[in-house]
Amino acid sequence: MLNRYVLAVILLEVASLVAAHEVDEAHEAGIAGVEIPESAASNNATRSDLYSMSSYAGLSEQSSVVIAHIVLMFAAWFFVLPIGVMFSIARSRLGFFTQSIFIPLNSLGVLLGIIYNDKTPDLYQNNAHHTIGWIATWVTTVHAALSLVFFYAGQHHSMSLIAAGRAAFFPLTRDRRQASRAPRPCSGRHGSAIALQRLSEDSQKSDFEDIDDDDESPVRLPCRPNRLGISFLNRFLGTRLSDGVLPRLMGTLKALYDIVDRTVLVLGFLALVTGGVTYTGIFRGNHIFNGLAHFMKGGIFFWYGLLTLGRWMGCFAEYGWAWNMGSLTSSAPSAEFVECFCIFLYGLSNMFLEHLAAWGGAWTAQDLEHVSISMMFFGGGLCGLLVESKKIRKWLDTTIIESARIHDNAPGLPRPSKVYNYSTNPMPALIILLLGLMMSSHHQSSVVSTTVHKQWGMLLVGFSVMRMLTYIVMYISPPDSVYASRPPSELVASFCLISGGIVFMASTKDIVHWMEEANLMGMFIFTVAMGLTAFIMAYEILVLSLKGWVARRELRK
Repeated sequence: MLNRYVLAVILLEVASLVAAHEVDEAHEAGIAGVEIPESAASNNATRSDLYSMSSYAGLSEQSSVVIAHIVLMFAAWFFVLPIGVMFSIARSRLGFFTQSIFIPLNSLGVLLGIIYNDKTPDLYQNNAHHTIGWIATWVTTVHAALSLVFFYAGQHHSMSLIAAGRAAFFPLTRDRRQASRAPRPCSGRHGSAIALQRLSEDSQKSDFEDIDDDDESPVRLPCRPNRLGISFLNRFLGTRLSDGVLPRLMGTLKALYDIVDRTVLVLGFLALVTGGVTYTGIFRGNHIFNGLAHFMKGGIFFWYGLLTLGRWMGCFAEYGWAWNMGSLTSSAPSAEFVECFCIFLYGLSNMFLEHLAAWGGAWTAQDLEHVSISMMFFGGGLCGLLVESKKIRKWLDTTIIESARIHDNAPGLPRPSKVYNYSTNPMPALIILLLGLMMSSHHQSSVVSTTVHKQWGMLLVGFSVMRMLTYIVMYISPPDSVYASRPPSELVASFCLISGGIVFMASTKDIVHWMEEANLMGMFIFTVAMGLTAFIMAYEILVLSLKGWVARRELRK
């Protein structure tokens, strides 16, 4: 039954990929038979022309197909795949079964997308969703194939170990059975006690033998004929994984599998976001730069909030990133070092990109403001990196160390402070605090735009205040356990980051223009973002809890 289901999933995935290739070629050759006006493909259209272009959201043709495509993709990538990734990271075989649910959902969604593209005109030429969507589909296909290989390899390895263990165990049990059946002399009170003891031992042995017999039954796989006549999955994947070149490549394949495990959710996020952009028809022409800036930066804060919530729950505790004492054998940098490095790298790269939307034109005061913000990120990140440097700390403590050597009788001078074992670097929180204050008071072209920018700016300020409160608590009472301390301020901080990232992404010119056309106030985006944030946080806590449950389940095995 398992082989037939796995085979059906594989055939469905292959069919979707083959059909995609054929339909894309037909679509590019003009088989769709729909003429697109030149204005729809022009990148030099005026602002009014960009807003008046047709979009898939306003297309009534085949609307049920695209709605079904959206529902299936959202269910597969948002609900099913995160659980599968957590099961896979926990090295549980349940990850393979979760993949067997994800692949049919994704394949059906891909097929519906192909049908929709074939039946409708190309209203958003050269969109990024098609490219990113196919990359995501191929990556998940490879991921599912590797999951299938590892599943059968682990099954074959486990059966080999069980068989070897039974071969060594059965002679011992036979000897014990023969010894237990041999007549033993017993007399008097001592003999009665010995007889009772032997009776108890015999009953315990029989219990273990019964358990052993029960465990033996699932190993003896029935050789019933396959209705489809296909048993190559068991023959090849189950019995031949120990031969040939595949075992030598297993280390490389596992490394690739781990990389995909930790990046596929980000890839899915990109696919879903670009799908929304393509469906609504925003970010055309020069507006692409404004859309990219807000979606990239807002997406960074969104994922930063997800990671902050993960740290609060206990993720990366082995590195000391879960507000706990790190492992003494771990040489990983602190979480603050990684944050400062990301801030430094962003500032270094963004200083040369702020004028990209007006390349060749005159610099405005707004351009200089944005470049100054990038310089603040560059300098603040570099300052935080220097604070995190252990070498810098040793250099700064040189005077104290030399004084301790001169005055040997001075008690306590050579002993470092207990806060040295834990980072309380406020620079990342300070940089985000200043950014939030700047953006919350930054004047925009309309009242709605100013309101939306103020909302996400104040949310970033809220994160910074909560992070500062966490550092104050940790400075007063540093963690003394490897368990996650879970400060409540970090839970609020993650909420502010996730919601701030969502509102940041929604503060683009095109989305604000749509809100103004629909007579919506800035509070509309804020309210929707709060609801989404609460739901996303609840689902993340549930998914990470399932990871802990399945990891404990595997340990019990």
